[in-house]
Amino acid sequence: MSNTSDVAETWGRPYCANCGHDLTGLVDSAKCSECGRPLVEILVREANKNLRFKRYASKAKLFGLPAIAVSKGIGPDGKPGHARGWIAIGDKATGVVALGGLARGILAIGGTSIGLFSFGGMSIGLLTSFGGLSIAPLGLAIGGMSIGALAWGGMTAGFAAVGGSAYSFYHWAPSGIGVHRVLVRGGSGDPAAMAFFDSISLLFGPPSGRLSFLRPLAWTVTILVSVGAALAAPAIMRWAREADDESAKGGHAGEGR
Repeated sequence: MSNTSDVAETWGRPYCANCGHDLTGLVDSAKCSECGRPLVEILVREANKNLRFKRYASKAKLFGLPAIAVSKGIGPDGKPGHARGWIAIGDKATGVVALGGLARGILAIGGTSIGLFSFGGMSIGLLTSFGGLSIAPLGLAIGGMSIGALAWGGMTAGFAAVGGSAYSFYHWAPSGIGVHRVLVRGGSGDPAAMAFFDSISLLFGPPSGRLSFLRPLAWTVTILVSVGAALAAPAIMRWAREADDESAKGGHAGEGR
């Protein structure tokens, strides 16, 4: 069990609103030891950043998970929030749709994100990934450093890669290593590489020029938004239905009084 000092640090130190006396450790009296006023009238706690926390899990569930779960900030137990739900939002978030400092889910968005589709500072997505460090083994990766089946970024690696420096089978970059290479943006190169990049240009545009990443970035954002909407909609609808049911029950109870 936490001692008095631990409790004070977690919840904010208690003090007298009348005289300002620190009441930490006062457990054997119902009055302020300085001014004598009753604690029920004068006991307040100082502002403390640890008080700004949120814990919520909806009663509505989807396949056994809370439809919406929120867990943010350091709680009374001294631990950061870890949200677990269909839609999970927290310092740590684990769910179908996860948003947090560390996010894990089918769609994960956060400082560090891990999922099938991911967006974050460090982003690992099996199919689509966007971030400072972006990894998508089977799909599209875009980032400062990106690794993927198809990779766009400053430094890239994958089956096909476009960037400042690329390491790939099909390669479009000023430098790097590739089996089939185009070494100068917009220039000539290996016919096999030119043919491959031409074949994907309808979707991703020509990999030349400073803004060549805009079209693949647009695809990435479109995929993330579409997947997010499709996955979140059932949970939001279930949560809204539960809220309507609770409201209706409250209304019927009120009518019977």
